[in-house]
Amino acid sequence: MTAKGAGTANIIATTSNNLAAVCIITVENKNIGVPTIWSGHYRVSSNHVENNPTKEYLDNFEMTIEEKGGTYYITSMFGDDLTQYNNGGFKLHDNGNGTATIDVSYYNILRYTDNNSPLYTLYVFDEATDDWADTWTLKMNEDGSVTLGDFYVAAFSWDENEEKWKNGQLEALYYRLTATVEDMTGISNTVAETPDVHIANGTITLDEIVDITVYRDNGMIVFSGKTNSVENLPKGLYIVRIGSQSKKILIK
Repeated sequence: MTAKGAGTANIIATTSNNLAAVCIITVENKNIGVPTIWSGHYRVSSNHVENNPTKEYLDNFEMTIEEKGGTYYITSMFGDDLTQYNNGGFKLHDNGNGTATIDVSYYNILRYTDNNSPLYTLYVFDEATDDWADTWTLKMNEDGSVTLGDFYVAAFSWDENEEKWKNGQLEALYYRLTATVEDMTGISNTVAETPDVHIANGTITLDEIVDITVYRDNGMIVFSGKTNSVENLPKGLYIVRIGSQSKKILIK
């Protein structure tokens, strides 16, 4: 039996001689913590070592994280578009504690042009298990920078006879990666002002129309879009995100 949502259910078992037993099962909402704002255009500083690479690798490259429908994706790295062959980009799973993981067993294509050129992919090695890992981890720091886990870039060639990618080689190992948000004029050290938030009678009111996302404290989105008023909110704790900033509010 698999739970479909929060609630309480009575499980009753009966026998042929009219005996019965009742078991009460309660499923609670999973508290995923406070979601992190990951979106931004980043400049990534790093260190790396190479192994007979087929292309040039840099220690200072760009990375873009975008929000799409309440989910964050890395949409570009190294100047390459990650969206076309990764179902929208590298999809982040927010862990609610300032970290996010990416399933690199599914989202890992860095660059692909055609079968006559190498296929470049991202791989993560787990030293604890001495094996390749399925997840790549990002950590948001207090200063707004993001620490990225170590990763390898691998290159594969297309085998016409077997019709599959083969002969993978590790091109470069990246380590000590830190991504810092930058604006069009360079590194941004300023925080944009947000409109005042007013709360009354189950309604969030803003001084102007803005892009706003409102989460319940369990991470569920209750509103996302452009408005200056979010109404009919039940009592409880909420997280309001405006731009790159967020705050907790209490609806009484």
